[in-house]
Amino acid sequence: YTDEIRNHIQSFKGGIDSIRGRILYLANYLSEFANVQSLVERAKVDYKLRVRIVSIADENDEPTWPQKYVKTDAEVVGNKVSLQEIKRKMWTPEHGDDDWMSEMMCKPISFANSDFEREWIEGNKYLPKEIEDKKLNIFATFDNAPSQNETSDYIGCNLVGVDCDNVWYSLYVKRYRLNTPDLIDKLFWIDSTYHPIVIGVEQKAFQGLIQPFLIQKCKEYGRPLNVTELKDQGKHKEDRIRGVLQGRFKTGMIKLQKYPIDDTRHMVKELADFPNGKNDDLIDSLTYIHDIAYPSKKQLNPPKTISEVVREYIRRDTQNFSRVEEEII
Repeated sequence: YTDEIRNHIQSFKGGIDSIRGRILYLANYLSEFANVQSLVERAKVDYKLRVRIVSIADENDEPTWPQKYVKTDAEVVGNKVSLQEIKRKMWTPEHGDDDWMSEMMCKPISFANSDFEREWIEGNKYLPKEIEDKKLNIFATFDNAPSQNETSDYIGCNLVGVDCDNVWYSLYVKRYRLNTPDLIDKLFWIDSTYHPIVIGVEQKAFQGLIQPFLIQKCKEYGRPLNVTELKDQGKHKEDRIRGVLQGRFKTGMIKLQKYPIDDTRHMVKELADFPNGKNDDLIDSLTYIHDIAYPSKKQLNPPKTISEVVREYIRRDTQNFSRVEEEII
């Protein structure tokens, strides 16, 4: 359903035929990682698009719809509803006022209870043209949970390019629900599309389930995959994520796509919810990059050709001759 809405919005990207035509969307701003956010971002660069975000209360907590809501329980009269009561009912021990902030205040993501800070994320984004001339070593990791059951964990996939300064550039982020054969096919797709040096797959069920299918497929396709098993080394997941990602995000050593069309926004949501979030498959997958990645070599200036050396010699000789002439004159 979300994809259908996205496709509908994209179909009007270039405008509509009628000069006087208008399209009106009414939506709940529940997530910074869904369709409403895409409209918000597009409005920043598309002068034809207008976005109005109206929360249930203003900055002073006064109701923006006073005919229906009042601020406190003591002000309730007739059918009016207290914002105080709504906020109280939406509070949870796990997430505090997060639901209130997203559903009612139109501020859908909060880093208030996160081990990461919003500034670390927002300040470290890149555009594709910024890495066009960079030499990157590419690596892929899968946080493994083979299943197509809708209640099962996601398989988190990350592809990262590492430059000569050991900065990570997030190239592709995706979460899947796949059975083992489909996962193997996805490994081959990743390999043929992005050509990673190494593909890492989390230890769970690797030797018993994944490796036999992988060997069989490699024989069928007539080409090997450089797939390695990723192990947690006995460390708790939360400790691994903090140990690898906190420092990198804080110092700008991880760059995320500025305008992603994959699941990068879901990964940022996981960072915002960490360590109390429901999902952490993508950030766990990103953490495993640390186990297999290494920087690319610094790009050296290519050696000069003979003609370039001769031209440089003539240029210097001409400059010296001109200097001597000036001194004589």
